Amino acid sequence: MQVQSQYKSQALKHQQAQTKLALSKGQIVKGTIEQLHPDQMATIKMGNQSVAAKLEVPVEKGQSYVFEVTSSGEIPELKMIEQQVVKQEASLGALLKNMGVPVTKEAEQLLRQLLSENIPVKPSQFKAALAIYKAHPEPEIKNVLMSMVKHQIPLSSETVTSFARGLADSTSLLVDQLMQTLNELVPSDKLTQLMQQLSMVKTPVASPDSAIFALTDTQMEQIMALFNQKGIQLTQGADVPNALKQLLESQLGVNEQTAQQLKQWVALERLPLNQQERLMFLKQNQAQINTVFPDIDGADLGARQSISKEIIQAVVKASSEQVALIQKSPSEQMVGMEKLHTFLKEHPSLLEKVTRQLPVNQQQGLQQFMDRPTAGTAGNIKAFLTQLFDQQLTQTDFKALTPLVKETNLLQTLPVEQQFLVGVKDFLLQSGLTYEQQLLDSTDISVTLKQLLLDVQQSSEVKLPAIDQLIQSLTDQQLSIVRQDEHFIHYGVALPITTGEDQEVYLEMYGQKETSGELNPDYCHVAFYLTLGSLGETIVDMAVQNRTIQVTVINNQEVANLLEPLKPSLKDGLARLDYHLTSLHHRPFKDKEPVVNHHDVYKKAATDQKRWDMRA
Repeated sequence: MQVQSQYKSQALKHQQAQTKLALSKGQIVKGTIEQLHPDQMATIKMGNQSVAAKLEVPVEKGQSYVFEVTSSGEIPELKMIEQQVVKQEASLGALLKNMGVPVTKEAEQLLRQLLSENIPVKPSQFKAALAIYKAHPEPEIKNVLMSMVKHQIPLSSETVTSFARGLADSTSLLVDQLMQTLNELVPSDKLTQLMQQLSMVKTPVASPDSAIFALTDTQMEQIMALFNQKGIQLTQGADVPNALKQLLESQLGVNEQTAQQLKQWVALERLPLNQQERLMFLKQNQAQINTVFPDIDGADLGARQSISKEIIQAVVKASSEQVALIQKSPSEQMVGMEKLHTFLKEHPSLLEKVTRQLPVNQQQGLQQFMDRPTAGTAGNIKAFLTQLFDQQLTQTDFKALTPLVKETNLLQTLPVEQQFLVGVKDFLLQSGLTYEQQLLDSTDISVTLKQLLLDVQQSSEVKLPAIDQLIQSLTDQQLSIVRQDEHFIHYGVALPITTGEDQEVYLEMYGQKETSGELNPDYCHVAFYLTLGSLGETIVDMAVQNRTIQVTVINNQEVANLLEPLKPSLKDGLARLDYHLTSLHHRPFKDKEPVVNHHDVYKKAATDQKRWDMRA
């Protein structure tokens, strides 16, 4: 897919200018004295940023020096390493010796570029970078090292060469090549499982067509079981597309832990808290315990009066039958609703999403509850909130649902935006790109594409280059999907979502980072890089400021007349997400903007140190 790279670089630089420079203890950095203040304070210019810092020795305004950060915080403290002005071509030998590094041509070259780019670096980090640069003195390797040092990414030869290589081919193309290779091999259980996983990687997005889906009896049973669990009743197969659309529209976009907490606050029941309640649970759920743990003697558990929390949680999670829990007292129920009230007040965007999911009369009830949280106002909305929170899909639910949706063509019955969101979620969960994050979140971990590839690679007697290439491609994306510093975060990923052309979609999001470490949805930039069948190369750029959005479509064809009829529906759709559309306009690519392959954009994101200049 062809995309325009300079546009992305300019947009990112605009955002970078608002990013505060972050310094940490032990770093070496060059700065120019802008202003001198009392009490040994000075304003020091480092790249595009000005930093207020306390100095240990007198300095001269307008001159440049090399400093060591001796203390970080709101007002960092800096120590001048050498009490002399830093000149452009002056020898850096004394500075290298001060850092404990032998003076060599390569060391001077690398350090000079770090200082000229105003990239803070610790001596240990510099030594690691220098060792790699000596082994790989190519210019692109040096550029990658600049980027990785800047973003505090651990350095190793493997990660550096991975960044420098970029993506040679798209995930979709590599998947196709591997499937052709596997078709020529003798089938085995592992190969069959891998083929099934590979066949689900791509997500085609097209205009909705409700007449193309087909469900077998088994698939219908699986769909109905999931929907019934979410409180959506189905009576016939024809209801499935509408029910699926309703289920996806009800998603609030919260993480799994938050969704579980919301359910617990409004629930009428809870897990047992003490041994007496656990014994009651044992008595009421003997059959379910025997089903989940056939080797455990229920009578023996009762005699010993011991049933662990782990057993209870496993039975609740694994049992296909209804499990009897402990009824909450009215006071317990009210405590949960008060916690919900506090949480919604602290998260107004979530409150807005919840409000839009409720019928008009219940919206009024929710507002009354938010104004005056009493047992009466809580009771008026509890049933509706319980139904809404129960419909939130877990990662386990999603992993069970998406293969069915794709296999049966149910995906193509959905609106285009839901097709796209299913494709994004499915790829991130199934590929293994977010495996480490799932471990941190303690979510259910199933076998991912990358794990299967590694299993087949290690067990195969014949070396399969196509497997190696796909593993490397996924590893490259894992290394490059997130870039961040103390105040700024960037996501960029190539998604195997096709739009008529057999090309991937490149998605980029960047902006302010919240204290939770997540992207601030109120202040960010989102861009989609597409190849569309009749329109060709297209960028859809969305600038978000205080939840107001300006949308720009960049395309070399005359598409302004096509955009205007879409404006009302786009405005309404964004309003349902609590965003306000202020403008929708079109412009062509600029004449001087080079159009490059999107794999080059991905590579550029990893190697162009100016593009990633978030601190200087």
